Amino acid sequence: MVQLSLHEYKSAYAERALVSGAPVVSSSPELMARACPDRARVNYFLGLAYAECQNYPQALESLREAVTICSDYPEALYQRGLIYFALGNFQFAIADFNYALHLYSQFYGGTGFDTVGSTIDTIEGIVGDFCSPLSERQQALQDRVALAKLHNDRGLAHEKWGDSEAAVADFNRAVRYDPDFAAAYVHCGNVYYECGNYDAAIDSFGCALVVAPDSSAIVYRRGLARAARGRATEAIADFNHSIALNPDCAKVYLHRGITHMQTGNWIEAVADYERAIWLDPESECAYLQRGLAYHELGDFEGAIADYNRSLELNPDLYHAFESRERAHKSLEASWEPVPTPDDFKSVAAKAYLYRGIESIRIGNQRGAIADFDHALAIVPDNVEALYNRSIAYNKLNDCEAAIADLRRILQLHPDFGNAADRMFQLQLEFNSHKFRFGTILHPISRHWQVWFALHGRYVTCVFASGERSLAESVRGQLETALDARELDAARAIVEVIGNVESIDGSLPVDPLPDNSVEQIERRMRRFA
Repeated sequence: MVQLSLHEYKSAYAERALVSGAPVVSSSPELMARACPDRARVNYFLGLAYAECQNYPQALESLREAVTICSDYPEALYQRGLIYFALGNFQFAIADFNYALHLYSQFYGGTGFDTVGSTIDTIEGIVGDFCSPLSERQQALQDRVALAKLHNDRGLAHEKWGDSEAAVADFNRAVRYDPDFAAAYVHCGNVYYECGNYDAAIDSFGCALVVAPDSSAIVYRRGLARAARGRATEAIADFNHSIALNPDCAKVYLHRGITHMQTGNWIEAVADYERAIWLDPESECAYLQRGLAYHELGDFEGAIADYNRSLELNPDLYHAFESRERAHKSLEASWEPVPTPDDFKSVAAKAYLYRGIESIRIGNQRGAIADFDHALAIVPDNVEALYNRSIAYNKLNDCEAAIADLRRILQLHPDFGNAADRMFQLQLEFNSHKFRFGTILHPISRHWQVWFALHGRYVTCVFASGERSLAESVRGQLETALDARELDAARAIVEVIGNVESIDGSLPVDPLPDNSVEQIERRMRRFA
């Protein structure tokens, strides 16, 4: 059960073809099968050759033929599983890996794979037809490595299929067979990382570094886990070490910058993002993150410029990486998890979100709303975009739209207190008389306004001088018009409304100009 390199596959296939007088791979597979009595083995190597040329349909057909001829053919099942994995058919890949492992267990007398480790000196090799002769011990060692590889690959398939627990079990079994299998430790750490078990991820990456201490990629992965765990100082140390091993990796600078931002070191973060952009000028994420750093430094125009650049590079960021995921055909091309389309939907949405926030700051409310619309088109339930869009609508005096956004937030997250408070505030403001309090507030809106302080927030209430009975009417309207959540927020102000008639009679009857708000607040402090 020896894993052959692609060169060895070619050499072995060519040698067998020449000995049997069969044509080479460019000729008809049918001719090759007829020329050699070992048709299953020939179809097996044909499948490998087709797979190397990325002709996956023909590779699957050849391997299917090999398994049809010889159903107990674990190597063919394993290779077919790899092709299914490359095509994204993870269920089929797992099924083939399962049966291959079952067949290998039968070769060891049905006693399980632990036999490979416990009686290594007495086990006979399974495969080796096209390899140099090996001693039984050498063959058993080869078998352990191959079994580790098979468990590792099945673990990757389980991970892709969404079964993290089975994936971790396979990766752990892989390192039992081959304690020097650094990739299996890394894959296990990746699963722990994606599940939020950062301590276990750090341990797995640490085990991998014992085997491969000079791997900048593994040091970088451990840095990510430490940063996620909140151990920023240790994470930065890992990123520094990774950069020392490989100073030309843009993503390490990017994530060191993100970690600097976690500790409030905005200037160091900007320097790292600039280095990342210098190494990778097409990095949308680097521009996005530098925009965030500029925002914290008060450079709002610089922030907007970076958000613009991020979106110019790829407005449909998530579509590009969805294609990249489909093209990711090699199991060991990267030790990092392939980003999912949802990951990059989030990145694109954030670019629009942050640009919208900066637009609010500089007074471009309509531009902000357009950006929040883009963010919500990508991630429809983006609470941050909904909340900030409500602010922009309110600044444009479109309270109806603002309240609609806040209601949507409360549907998604009933405990989002800021949305509840702000919605209640908007509903009581002077320019929201079109809504549920219209019959009470609109007729008296020509009279004066009274500002009440409520838990540090200012809520506008209107009242007609001389019409004391309206206090009770407003109280009743509040209790009947609001739902349970809004009513809880309203109860605090009802008592204040009931005390309106005790307000100092020196307040003017005519509507108050905006510049009188501070004066009224001072007069009202004792009534709030």
